[in-house]
Amino acid sequence: MGILVKPRFDECEKRATALLLSQRIRGLEINVFCLKHTKRIYCDRFGQYCKKTGISRELFNNKESYMIAHREWTLILFNELCHNTKRINWSVAHEIGHIYMEHTDDSELSEIEAHYFAACLLMPECVLRTIHRLAGELTSQQVASLFHVSIEAAQRRINAIQHKITWLNREEESILLYRYEPYILNYCNQFINSDMEYESVFL
Repeated sequence: MGILVKPRFDECEKRATALLLSQRIRGLEINVFCLKHTKRIYCDRFGQYCKKTGISRELFNNKESYMIAHREWTLILFNELCHNTKRINWSVAHEIGHIYMEHTDDSELSEIEAHYFAACLLMPECVLRTIHRLAGELTSQQVASLFHVSIEAAQRRINAIQHKITWLNREEESILLYRYEPYILNYCNQFINSDMEYESVFL
C-alpha cells in the first residue's frame, strides 16, 4: 500500500506570502500580471502564441490556462477569449502556484497545492481575518468584490479558514498585514468606531 502524501498547505502559504512581500502592495486586489518575480516567468495569450508559433489553437481546447516549462524560463498562456477577468486572474495565479511549488507533474496533489497557493496569494488569510475582526462580518460576496475573485473561490477560502483548528500569525504575516493596512482601513472605516486606536488593530 502506497504512502498517502498530504498537500503542503503550510508551505503553499509561506511561499505565497513571500511572493507578496516582494511586491509593492497597491490595494486588496492582486493583479497577477503585475507581479514581479525572481524567476523568469512570462505570460501570453493563446491567440498570440499560436500566431507566433504556428501551433493550432485546438491544442488548448477547453483550457483556461496552460504552462510551458523550460529549463531557464516558464511561459504561462491564458485564454484571452474568456471575458471573465476574475477567472483569468485566478487561472494564471494557479499556474504561478505550480511554478513556486516546483511541481513536475499534473497530479491531483499538485493541482490541490496550486489552487491553495492561488487562494493564499489572492486572499491572504491574515488580511481576511483582520477585515472580519474590524468589520464584524465578511461574506463570500464581499470577499469576491474586494479581492476580485469568484464567489465560489471566495466561499472555498472562507470555508478553509473556518475549518482551521489553529492559526499562528507569523512575523511574515505581520509584515504583510502592515503593507495592507491602508487598504484594510479604507474599507473598514465604515464599520470601525471612530474612538478605536488604529495602532492597536494590527498588533
